[in-house]
Amino acid sequence: VHWPLLLTLGLFSGGPLLADDGYTIAVDGAGIQPTMIDAKLMAALPRQIVQASDHGKPAEFEGVWLRDVMSHAGAPMGTRLRGPNVAIIVRLLARDGYVAVIALAELEPSFRDKPVLLADRRDGNGLAADEGPLRLVVADEARGGRWIRQIERIELVTP
Repeated sequence: VHWPLLLTLGLFSGGPLLADDGYTIAVDGAGIQPTMIDAKLMAALPRQIVQASDHGKPAEFEGVWLRDVMSHAGAPMGTRLRGPNVAIIVRLLARDGYVAVIALAELEPSFRDKPVLLADRRDGNGLAADEGPLRLVVADEARGGRWIRQIERIELVTP
């Protein structure tokens, strides 16, 4: 989508184009129960809000901790995250082919005290079509290289 086209369409429709709430995103891989993330699951998990700077602009993102999604799918979190499980990687794939990874251990508070948000809302609204339906927010990182947008699949990978 080209920005001028998106902005023009947004003006005619009374606002920016928003991502569809009728999404399903597969979560599968190393030793977990295949799970589908949808708006219903996102609403059922504990909701969180993160203030962050997105390309130098302050923003408020809302969603769920990625660790809660991984735990829901049966990933080895908490005391089970030890030994070979520490090497498990969460690979996030975007609609445009972009891929980002984060170690499963980075999601566990006993390893890292900074939560990682799987966001479905920004500044009180659903994500724009060029961001959603879901995006990752790693608020404490100096660069937003892992702030993957338009997530369409999440995989657990054992290296």
